[in-house]
Amino acid sequence: MSATLAKRTTPRQGRARIRVQAILEAATRLLVEAGYDALTTTRVAEEAGISVTSLYHYFANKRAIVAELTGHFVRHRKSDLDLLIERADRGEPWQGIVDTLIDDLTQAYRAAPVTAIILHALKADPELRKLDDRINAQVARQLTRLLEAMGIAKRRASTLARIATIMLDAYVIEVVRVPQSALGTLSREFKSILTAYIALDMPEAPRR
Repeated sequence: MSATLAKRTTPRQGRARIRVQAILEAATRLLVEAGYDALTTTRVAEEAGISVTSLYHYFANKRAIVAELTGHFVRHRKSDLDLLIERADRGEPWQGIVDTLIDDLTQAYRAAPVTAIILHALKADPELRKLDDRINAQVARQLTRLLEAMGIAKRRASTLARIATIMLDAYVIEVVRVPQSALGTLSREFKSILTAYIALDMPEAPRR
């Protein structure tokens, strides 16, 4: 991560951790209320009840704050994927694993309104776009492991994972945009598309 996006100081004492949490919660509220373009470190500091100098002790700029919020979300999604890989290693039906993958993403992105603003920032801000690219590369690596655990050959799994990552990236953007009434249809259609795509490379089940 570039120096402008990295957290300047990792809080170790309880008071420092509380202060960083206050900064992140304040930034989340302001992002939802006014959007990324209107976010400033001054407004975040005021909302968090601290000085701008104190904020700069932990974050170089608003990009670094958004990067930290993104990191929290990504770590949870990584844990979800790790659990799916374990299920695939145990030999569970792959179609159910794909369904769970889509359900987990749908619920996670819908549950946090700030993700819509963060997704926009990751695509629109040139510096944050680099972070977005790194996140997608990480997702592709995990999806490669997942597809291999499902039984797809490694080289082909890598190609499928890259394409699936692009598809998932587009899907979550729609998830945070569509009204609740359209979410079920969107989810079902996307599951059908992704399942059909993966099925083209799944090894045939042994005949009895």
